Amino acid sequence: MNLLEEEFDRRFNAILSNITDPWHIAFTIGGFYKLFCYWAKTGYEKTPEEIAAYIK
Repeated sequence: MNLLEEEFDRRFNAILSNITDPWHIAFTIGGFYKLFCYWAKTGYEKTPEEIAAYIK
């Protein structure tokens, strides 16, 4: 799981490069990471489009 977390950090830090507050970045990355983990635990039942509706 650490490798996955490192990959999330790398990719989201690049996407969120305009945000300078490290707490905001950590919260955002952690939120997406937890969402991904829950999606995996539930057997990928929902589509990415359905999950995106929760984020909006």
